[in-house]
Amino acid sequence: MSSSRSMSALTLAPYVALGGGLGAMLRALTQSLMEGITIDRGASLLVVNLLGAFLLGVVYVRLDPHGRPADADLPLSRLGGRERLLAFVAAGGLGAFTTYSGVVEWLGAGTLTAIDVETTVQLIGMLLAGPPMVVLGMAWARSRSTSI
Repeated sequence: MSSSRSMSALTLAPYVALGGGLGAMLRALTQSLMEGITIDRGASLLVVNLLGAFLLGVVYVRLDPHGRPADADLPLSRLGGRERLLAFVAAGGLGAFTTYSGVVEWLGAGTLTAIDVETTVQLIGMLLAGPPMVVLGMAWARSRSTSI
């Protein structure tokens, strides 16, 4: 790995860490609110993961580190602001908001006594619907970018 890439990773690490802390807190709050209105743990994990996947698609279109041609001269692009925002929002924030560690905890911590049909559907939904949700988020953001 080149030294410029190492410096870049070291420069972005605090942004990822801060975003991760915020994303994890937002996930916990979101799940707590959903579970407070009688949505079970599996359903709340499904919602959080699919919402996070959708938002990742939106963020990557809005904050593409290479920029769209019309954005190339913006100060944010010249100063590396897009890369820092992607590190904070996408890698850190949405990386921690989406949670497969939460799925493992849900399955392995005794909160789930048996894997029934509902649980199986929720698990398969998280695994199969995530990538299409990213694409849907990207398409949605692109359809909105012409008006900006």
